[in-house]
Amino acid sequence: MRTIGASVWIETIRAMGPEPTPIARGEVYSALQLGTIDAAEAQPTAIKGAKRYEVIKHVTKTGHIQLVTALVISADSWNQLSDEHKAILRDLAVENGRYASKLTIELGDKALADVAPPAGGSSWST
Repeated sequence: MRTIGASVWIETIRAMGPEPTPIARGEVYSALQLGTIDAAEAQPTAIKGAKRYEVIKHVTKTGHIQLVTALVISADSWNQLSDEHKAILRDLAVENGRYASKLTIELGDKALADVAPPAGGSSWST
């Protein structure tokens, strides 16, 4: 199964059963098409955007890795903020993080619906 080369991804795929195979994103389509790999893990938007739906028959949404967007600030900068501003920043980060996660899920669901195969021959389990 194609995955990125980061050790956490490799070990996650290995723990799920497949043999992880790090392959560059731009090579996944042809690797699937040629049978170099049997599967690839990716966000649903990548299935649509990279037209991988043309060379796959099955999609399973496992939720094995959730990507996150983080707010990063140095300790020096953080320590210069008042407690009030720290609380505001924390609250906004959580609120916007939830919004971004919801949007990612919605866009992924829409991407899969847009490219879902007709009934028969393929199985897309969610």
